[in-house]
Amino acid sequence: MLTTFISNMKNMQYSELIFNNISDMIFLVSADEDGSFRYITANQNAIDTLHFPGDFRGKKIFDLMPSQSAEIITQKYQEALQNKETITYQSQMELPTSNRDLHKRYSSLESKVTPIFNSKGECEHIISVTRDVTAWIEHENQLKQVKEQMDLMFNNAADAVFMFDHHANYTSVNPGFSKLLGWKEEELTHNSSISILPNTENDFPEILAQLRNGNVIQNHHSKRVTKKGKTIDVLASYSPIMEGNELVGGVAMYKDITEIKRMEDRLRESEERYRLIANHTNDLIRVIDLDGIIQYASPSHEPLLGLPSDFYIGKSVASFVHKDDIDKVQRFWKQIAETGESFETEHRLFHKNGDIIWGNTKGTPVLGSDGNVEQIVVVIRDVSTRKHREDELRSMAMHDQLTGLPNRRLLYQQLHNEIENVKRTNKQFTVLTMDCDNFKHINDNYGHDIGDEIIKGFGQRIHGNLKETDMVSRMGGDEFQAIITNLDETNDVIPIAKRILKVMEQPFKVDHHTLSITTSIGISSYKEDKSLEQLFKESDEALYKAKTIGKNTFCMYAESPYSTPKKWSKIKRLFNKL
Repeated sequence: MLTTFISNMKNMQYSELIFNNISDMIFLVSADEDGSFRYITANQNAIDTLHFPGDFRGKKIFDLMPSQSAEIITQKYQEALQNKETITYQSQMELPTSNRDLHKRYSSLESKVTPIFNSKGECEHIISVTRDVTAWIEHENQLKQVKEQMDLMFNNAADAVFMFDHHANYTSVNPGFSKLLGWKEEELTHNSSISILPNTENDFPEILAQLRNGNVIQNHHSKRVTKKGKTIDVLASYSPIMEGNELVGGVAMYKDITEIKRMEDRLRESEERYRLIANHTNDLIRVIDLDGIIQYASPSHEPLLGLPSDFYIGKSVASFVHKDDIDKVQRFWKQIAETGESFETEHRLFHKNGDIIWGNTKGTPVLGSDGNVEQIVVVIRDVSTRKHREDELRSMAMHDQLTGLPNRRLLYQQLHNEIENVKRTNKQFTVLTMDCDNFKHINDNYGHDIGDEIIKGFGQRIHGNLKETDMVSRMGGDEFQAIITNLDETNDVIPIAKRILKVMEQPFKVDHHTLSITTSIGISSYKEDKSLEQLFKESDEALYKAKTIGKNTFCMYAESPYSTPKKWSKIKRLFNKL
């Protein structure tokens, strides 16, 4: 009996730890006969976020929440009761304030409301899982602005993407669409009677009506039918293509969430003990011992990592962690075990198929009756999308869109690194400024499209004749700059300059045109205490001299000055933008 009691107490402790360490806000609510609702309990994140008082249990929603927010929440709870089904909604809400808050607080919240009925059909409780999606929405808007400048990565998207006209006829589908739904583009464009809509749940007329009003539809859960007749679950997004106020077409993206939906159903059927909590989160939950061995793994491991939860039992917490993050993960759980305090970190895990998943990991110690750490509860949230989007934005900010080469900002950073490297190694580096001789003639006679192709080829040839440690950057127009590093003496750059001149002698073939161009190169070398501004000015003056002595050559900066005010003015403006 004592052993059973102790075991039950530990289970309750684990349950409470898991409940209070889930990053979503979770509420358990009862329904009164007058249509109002009272809080029974809430997890710690909800209490902290909403500044609930210690005696919040048993109080009505209108007692704790601002009236407008309480009205929305009550309406949604009543809707779930009337329909006797789970509903999900998003809303901008005012949040309760503390004594330290000087202004009202607002957040965009997404809530999943599930009524719990007994065998008599009476609602005993309502469980609500709420997530603050403010940052997510803002991030989505920022990424959308960036993506509007790019091709929708149509053919490279792993998800199903298709385009349609104002009559809802297919105009184009990507390979991901054919892989998911089975239909090829030529089949769909030549036979308008083909449909992927189920007979019982045709939501597309309403979607088309919203698109005609210019509305963008995001994260719309739908069911679709494949060519083989299989019904799948998709998360759909639609964007209208408008001309004035008229819809001329649209772009749609489908993400297959069939397996996720299947796993959710399976979890609801198999999990009894923690079904009100575990079934409503996609986070990974683990319990590890003081040796870093996993003793419990939540069922959410399979949809996220591709392997069943039982596979992880008995394995090290560092299993399937990226090799560069193993030390970080081991320090993470050892720090918790040694200090008895909670810690948080981010690291990479491997999916079964080899894909890398970024996880935000929070660990909380389980203390025994003696106050010592016995086990650690770990909650891992998938933040891969945020990480990938941050990488995309970082890369776009550092590279030229036309050539894909580094831009001025990245070149400027590299120059600072090379200055520090000179101090450590006593090696030298030089800056090359170069452009296409008579490039205006190409643009004027062949057009800017041909000119752009020449610019791209020009940059590629320069890049192909540099060392791996060197860097070439497009400064704008037909002007490029390169950093030549690890030189024993300045004259070591001469063979590189000659190679660049030589490779430009090969004609450029663009479409049906064969064009010959040359380049002029100005070279300046870094000396101690020389500013970057002076370095750029010297290479530009050397380029000017190379132009004046006949072009198709290089010139190294000499200490004797010669005036190039107009040309240097342009370079100085570019420098000031760094």
